[in-house]
Amino acid sequence: MIHILLIILKIIGILLLVVLGLLLFVLLCILFVPVRYYGKIKYDTKHREIHFKAKYLLGLIRLKADMSGKDISYSFKILFKELIKSKADEDEEYKEKKKKTKHKKDNISKTKEIKKDDDNSNNISKTVEEDNINNSDKTYCITEHISNDNISNDNISDEDTVTENTVTKNKLKQLYHKVLNFIIKIIDFIVNIRSKIIDFVDRLRNINQRKQEYLEFLRDEKSKEAIQIIKDLLLKTGKHIIPKKIKGKLKFGTGSPDTTGKLLGIISLFCNNYLKKVKIEADFDNKVFEGDIKFNGRIRGIILLVNAIKLYKVKRLREFINFVRK
Repeated sequence: MIHILLIILKIIGILLLVVLGLLLFVLLCILFVPVRYYGKIKYDTKHREIHFKAKYLLGLIRLKADMSGKDISYSFKILFKELIKSKADEDEEYKEKKKKTKHKKDNISKTKEIKKDDDNSNNISKTVEEDNINNSDKTYCITEHISNDNISNDNISDEDTVTENTVTKNKLKQLYHKVLNFIIKIIDFIVNIRSKIIDFVDRLRNINQRKQEYLEFLRDEKSKEAIQIIKDLLLKTGKHIIPKKIKGKLKFGTGSPDTTGKLLGIISLFCNNYLKKVKIEADFDNKVFEGDIKFNGRIRGIILLVNAIKLYKVKRLREFINFVRK
């Protein structure tokens, strides 16, 4: 008996280890396997295109988004199953299915028509005989209907007058209730508007008081140090998220030489190393913005998690959040 219990415990322990191993493997994949993304932007006065793709876990999870002019399409897939799809793609698939079903129905209807033509040729003789018999019966039925209609018309006229009176009474009652409800709503609005104005004025006063308290809190030396740490962390995460490689062409012009020269100077000063493979052309005479750019990058979960933990460790940030909640 003890031997059987030990075997059962051994099997349970192995299963638990397998489950823990799978969970650890998934966690390591989430943290260390990067999300790779690719994109292409083409922009000019006539045509605008944006294409974006993202892959995760060797393409097991995929995201795709395309924009051409005003048409937008997107899809999200896990393995071979499409979980999210744009309405444009769904409409196209629905149209294709509708065409296929219509084609099948047309084929079925054609076969039925051929059969009907064969059956009709056999039934023509039968219908001629039946028509001769039915004509004699119809003359008798017409005389009966005429007599019945004369009797029923008198009853219908009396019933119509009764129903018209009841309908008009119901409409008048509905109109009365609607007018009464509208008047009650107006009175409630007039009564509550004074209290709403007072509450709004009190809120404005509280905002001005809290504004001064916020400024005093942020001007503290500890707050300044915390703001610098937060800036550095946000810059690191931003550098990690933005594309690593960019190449293509860019042509721009604001319409005046002064502002175009200033913009070119800012781009060359801050983005010169980052946009090494981008051919930049400035038009000092015309107002132009054209571009054909390709980019790719990757995002690792471990870096985002580490930066989030560092951000949470900033004590002054937690104090500011608690201060705002009060």
